[in-house]
Amino acid sequence: MESSVAAGPGRIVATLDDGQRVLDETRTRMLDGDVEAAYRDLVRVLFDLRWRLGERSWGTFVEDVAPAHPLFALLGQDPMIRHCRAKPRGYAGDARLLDMIYDGVSAVADEPMSELGRRLFDCGFRAAPSRAVRERAGRLSRAIDACAAGGGTRVLAVACGHLRELEHAISVREGSIERFVALDQDAASLAVVDERYGHLGIETVPRGVRELLRRPAPDERFDLVYAAGLYDYLGASFAHRLTAALFDRLAPGGQLLVANFMPSNPSIGHMDAMMQWPLIYRTPLEMEALIDADDTATVDVCADSVGVVTDLRITRV
Repeated sequence: MESSVAAGPGRIVATLDDGQRVLDETRTRMLDGDVEAAYRDLVRVLFDLRWRLGERSWGTFVEDVAPAHPLFALLGQDPMIRHCRAKPRGYAGDARLLDMIYDGVSAVADEPMSELGRRLFDCGFRAAPSRAVRERAGRLSRAIDACAAGGGTRVLAVACGHLRELEHAISVREGSIERFVALDQDAASLAVVDERYGHLGIETVPRGVRELLRRPAPDERFDLVYAAGLYDYLGASFAHRLTAALFDRLAPGGQLLVANFMPSNPSIGHMDAMMQWPLIYRTPLEMEALIDADDTATVDVCADSVGVVTDLRITRV
């Protein structure tokens, strides 16, 4: 089972047989009890393999080779991986999955879990993407508090999920935010927000982001608008139009904050092949290209400390 990808200068071309051997070796090591080290090595090798196989052969590996291998079923003992593959809300990285990333094993306490599943779950909890998601939530919490400290009182969270950044947003709990609108198309997510944060005055709105493009911007403007994980699923054209629509909803001095996973994510191959969690990755330059900056806006792009997520911050002058 050979790959026909041609080699470029200095490039070592992999074959699908190489990928098969990686899976064979990883399964043997995990069954022998070498779980954590085998997991780390698998993540590292799949990152490299994704690049060396090329797009077409990597697609074959993700769609055909990996799911048919016994390692795929073995890794399914991990509740996080199992949830990603099941996609109960239509996509892998849903709000329930993020709760697992935030809360760790306590989030799956009611689920049956083998010892291997527990160890795999712990590996995923400590992996770079999970650390990046938790760090992202912290930045959002601080952005909300900074908005309130600067006199801003109106916040719009787009595709809010379970809105877990409010766990550490002191200004919301102190009532410093006059209006906080949480928008999501998923009624189940909004029900969780209502239950968990409704007493804080959070206003939930059942609406998809496409409606933001179809409707003109209302007269009300927000001091902070943000989208955490949404852009990881949006193509370039739609993301560009949505960014303009969200910018139109900013008050003077208001800030738009958009986060996106970068292609430097070291778990990109593992997420593609073993978790069945594909994302649309963007470099910092690609993030900057999402807004047609002029003298009405200042633009800043900054990567996180993990090297996985980058933030696009646009301020209306």
